[in-house]
Amino acid sequence: MPTALVPVLRLVAESHPGRFMALVFARDTTDGLRAPITTDLTPRDWEAGEARFWADAYDDLARLQSRTSQFFPVPDDFTRQDVREVKEIHALLDGEEIVLRGQSMSVEVISA
Repeated sequence: MPTALVPVLRLVAESHPGRFMALVFARDTTDGLRAPITTDLTPRDWEAGEARFWADAYDDLARLQSRTSQFFPVPDDFTRQDVREVKEIHALLDGEEIVLRGQSMSVEVISA
């Protein structure tokens, strides 16, 4: 489910060498465990900022599912185009106008 992926992707997006990771349990009065991040968690074949992009995308998808009460796992073939379409759906549900882009368009006119 998209809601399960968002926290993991946000962690990956923010985990860079030079930063620190802290583990604090609820109701703990101490500072918890703190350790420096020594290795970048971003997968090797990902571009800079890609983890943040997908975290935002899955967050948008989760919000859309919540708004429509239609829940489903993230499709295996979820693409950047799908991400743009989810953003457009949010805009339409919010009453905003969107600009449709395409290569061509056909119009049939019936004189009645």
